[in-house]
Amino acid sequence: MNETDMDLQEQAHALYQDGRSAMAEGEFKTAAQKLLKSADLSPHFKTYESLGECYLFLGDFLQAVKYSAAAAGIGNNQFRARFILAKALIGVGHEDWALDKLNEALQMRPDYKAASDLRKELLQDKS
Repeated sequence: MNETDMDLQEQAHALYQDGRSAMAEGEFKTAAQKLLKSADLSPHFKTYESLGECYLFLGDFLQAVKYSAAAAGIGNNQFRARFILAKALIGVGHEDWALDKLNEALQMRPDYKAASDLRKELLQDKS
């Protein structure tokens, strides 16, 4: 890796940290802007996962689907990304797909309470 690549990764990491800080403060629009810049410099599944979460809080479910699906597709054991994706899918009216993603998340991490609770809620709504 050359010096320019390292500089870009450092900038991306700093923007990611700024985005996570903004999320912690409830500033999801600002967070999304920082995270998008970070992803442009150096794509990473945690950045996409955080973007999915931001857009979920902002009520932009299509963008939440886009970024959480990207996060779920990168790397291994992305149970949290699948949970965020499930919530976004519910937001766009795809409860069956959401159940699939929750099942995947629970296969990866059977003790994931939030995913289990949401799955139970969706199943109750279907009956």
